[in-house]
Amino acid sequence: MRLFYVLLIVSLLIFGSLSSGDEIVFSVLNVKVNNADDMSTLRHLGCDIDIVKDGWARVYIARDDIYKIGRTGFTYYVLYEDSRDISNWVKVDPDHEKRDPYNLDFTSYHSPESLYDALVELNTNYPDVTRLYQIGTSVEDRPIWALKITDNPDVEEDEPEIRFIGLHHGDEKISVEVPLYFASILLDTYKHISETRELVEEREIWVVPMMNPDGWVRNTRYNANYVDLNRNYSYMWNPDEEPHCGEYPFSEPETCAIRNISANGYDYPNTFALGITCHSGAQCINTPWNYADPPEYPEYSYHPTPDDEVVMEIANRFAEINTTPGFWVTNGCEWYATWGDCNDWSYGERSCIDYTLEISDVKTPPENQIITYCKYNLTSLFFICIASDCGIRGRVTDADTGEPIPANIEVAGIDWTWYNDPLYGDYHRILSEGYYDITASASGYIPQTVYDVYVDDLYAPAERVDFQLEKSVSTTKAIITSNEIESSVECSLQCYPNPTSGYLNIGINGKLDNLKSIAILDISGRVVRSIDISSGYAEGNKILVGVDLSDLKIDDGVYIICIDMNNKTSYKKIIYTR
Repeated sequence: MRLFYVLLIVSLLIFGSLSSGDEIVFSVLNVKVNNADDMSTLRHLGCDIDIVKDGWARVYIARDDIYKIGRTGFTYYVLYEDSRDISNWVKVDPDHEKRDPYNLDFTSYHSPESLYDALVELNTNYPDVTRLYQIGTSVEDRPIWALKITDNPDVEEDEPEIRFIGLHHGDEKISVEVPLYFASILLDTYKHISETRELVEEREIWVVPMMNPDGWVRNTRYNANYVDLNRNYSYMWNPDEEPHCGEYPFSEPETCAIRNISANGYDYPNTFALGITCHSGAQCINTPWNYADPPEYPEYSYHPTPDDEVVMEIANRFAEINTTPGFWVTNGCEWYATWGDCNDWSYGERSCIDYTLEISDVKTPPENQIITYCKYNLTSLFFICIASDCGIRGRVTDADTGEPIPANIEVAGIDWTWYNDPLYGDYHRILSEGYYDITASASGYIPQTVYDVYVDDLYAPAERVDFQLEKSVSTTKAIITSNEIESSVECSLQCYPNPTSGYLNIGINGKLDNLKSIAILDISGRVVRSIDISSGYAEGNKILVGVDLSDLKIDDGVYIICIDMNNKTSYKKIIYTR
């Protein structure tokens, strides 16, 4: 694939002022760590692990709590007494008002305001292939924007969907520029270069350059609630290990904005095939799983997903194409463990293979290096768009009506469910080269399997397998599909710890009087236990119920918590391990 470097004629855009006032000040330390126990101890002291390299953990901790590190016996030194000094060269430009807001610029970092101007420019210059959406609002009421790029942006089509996210952490400002630069080059070249034209015409690409605008303005890792947004997703959310993970999963409006474009039942229900979440602080690509699951997968061990073969094949190819000096590949848990992050949630709950791209060793490089890092990563991001159409693709429809059906897609030998798009019925199952048996199943329909489907390599178009499912004779609901679980949003339901082997906490947003029943189902929909709801109690506008599962005589695996709130049903997947 050719390189896509285009010269841009631009005017300068500018940072907004940093906010002031009483805030928690976080310091950045390097702490010597010897094993996973040291990492766990640091988390329990209130440290947020940022990067681990050569036996040293770079951590964020409240400045007033630094004494705890030394008291515990760790060897450490302070990198920044105030973490905001990581980007202390940030400045306010007195000539800001003289500048044309509609010329894209990569000679200075985009503030929330100038980013909006840049996105408006792209949307205005390419109205036939873009749509600009406000997908959420930050804690401090700043808009969160997503740019959708595809040839028929108002029509749901049979094409793989890809997602690029920047700035989970507000002090990683280069992570805004790389996805924005990718979007600008894609749009500037799609009419003139056949390869980019094919991506615009045959893909649906969503770019969210800045999901944490408050963190950008405050020049800090966290959002305005002091939550690490990349620990606030629901899959494996773990307040016991992550001190800044939020009050509950998706407690923060910024992570809700990402869910808003990534999950069924929300404003923009997409089923992304591949994704890149941009960060900085290292120069590598990070694969799931990121969470540790001892004893089999303790921290610092390689923790593969069921799709590890193709996950690593894409990551290694990404690294080969990437021109960043010293760029490397790592499994997340093997590097250092995190819980409740975007990668694991995307794959664990939404069947999207999502990678962390660490762009630069320096959190926010000097302005004159922005374009350098953008170009280092550009071709690799184009490769992700190409790879989204490898494997097997098709549509799942009703055999009688031809209408799309929300369905589960299973591949023999790979113990993980993928989902199709609920609006158009198309699926895009990423797979390595080989022969596969693939099954489509849906509630109220007879499952259908196609055998010995050959898949070519990552650069070959996906093999097409369409399914027309016949309705089952019985009208009784045979299964509860994963899509139904994701689309049930009448109440906000949290289950933790997840996975669990004993005591399970269930949190439900709502009134206790409206809670009618709680049941645990197996994946066939069979009730394995009804929960006594009389033990539940209200805490504000939240219902809390504790359940002891230690005496359940069931196999390890995936189960479903089923909640009836005032005759409206919600579901949540849990993993039970003894």
